[in-house]
Amino acid sequence: MLFDFPIKQVIKVTSGNTCHLLLDLGFGISHDIHVKLSNIDTPDTKGISKNAGLIAKSALEEWLNSNKNLYLCSKKWDRHTGKIIGSIYVDGQRENTASAFLLKKEIAKMYDGDRKFPWSEEDFRKIEGMR
Repeated sequence: MLFDFPIKQVIKVTSGNTCHLLLDLGFGISHDIHVKLSNIDTPDTKGISKNAGLIAKSALEEWLNSNKNLYLCSKKWDRHTGKIIGSIYVDGQRENTASAFLLKKEIAKMYDGDRKFPWSEEDFRKIEGMR
């Protein structure tokens, strides 16, 4: 079952595909939640991929801050991490998602929740060159 919630506030972006949001549940009720963007993987912000990961994080922050009337379409709950897995999109534009933006910029790779495509040193250098 899918649920759509207006995003009241972006509290913090923690990586290129994870953020902490304040959702408007209606009736004056808000709820903060950690969200992992569905269908994508971005470089980690630690280790060998740190610089590329920080660029991915910055790109997600840029997209979230430059768009208004954002919604979260929650797809499922990740019981291992306690995060919602979902899609963030601009109201009325379901194809205008944070994931699509990151994929188009080639800062993210497709991820089906089962098998990740590996990141190479060349991938990291390409992303680092986007500064």
